[in-house]
Amino acid sequence: MNRESWLEALGKQLEKEFFEPLGQILSKYRVSCAFPAGESRRKRLGECYSPSDSKDGTTEIMISPVVDDEMQVAHIMAHEMVHACVGNEAKHGPAFRKVALGIGLEGQMRSTTPSWSFEAKLRPMLDELGPYPHAALKFPEPKKKRKLGMLKVRCRDCEVDFRATPIMAEMMGICPMCEGRHLYTDDV
Repeated sequence: MNRESWLEALGKQLEKEFFEPLGQILSKYRVSCAFPAGESRRKRLGECYSPSDSKDGTTEIMISPVVDDEMQVAHIMAHEMVHACVGNEAKHGPAFRKVALGIGLEGQMRSTTPSWSFEAKLRPMLDELGPYPHAALKFPEPKKKRKLGMLKVRCRDCEVDFRATPIMAEMMGICPMCEGRHLYTDDV
């Protein structure tokens, strides 16, 4: 079983056990392990695209590849499936809240948390599905940006202080007063 087939099987179980008892019917949808769009992809763990966004009219649900814990994946999936039920135009408002609370999600609606009853009902389903066939991806650490301001440069020989841009401080190497080669910088 690959990731997507595991996610599809989870979706069918969630539909049957959580959504159908509430009378919530999901339209055609696909689930994939993929990065959410936009700048917040480090923080956003799931995303739901409405049928109007898909060429074939299918709701698209994305689960971030930074997550590999089955319970967390199931919670994210359930949250996104609530969006699929009520429509993205409902955002996290009253319609979303009603269904989310109904299936056992709680807390702030923008970042729901699973209730213990949700997890208790979900555990046997996850045991039956087996482990999520995925290993979490890590984001590379962002490169530190070089400061563009002025740096304080000091000569260890004559203890004179002066200011220079980072590039100039790097290029100098020699004190303009005593011509010593023991310069160091401190960020201002």
